[in-house]
Amino acid sequence: MKRVRDFHDTRMFRLHLSDEGHEQASRLAKSLTERHERLLAELKPDEQEALAYGLSALIRALRTV
Repeated sequence: MKRVRDFHDTRMFRLHLSDEGHEQASRLAKSLTERHERLLAELKPDEQEALAYGLSALIRALRTV
């Protein structure tokens, strides 16, 4: 992490990932994507469709709160 003073508000700091942090975040994202792909591959097509429908409904509901 790099901590840099905010130019517009000197009371605040902005945090930036270091090069190593970006690499770790990239590896984590790849690992999560692969895990989700394996998980979804275990579902039948109608189960995948039901999951997509349910997640869409959840997202819609969360936007109203």
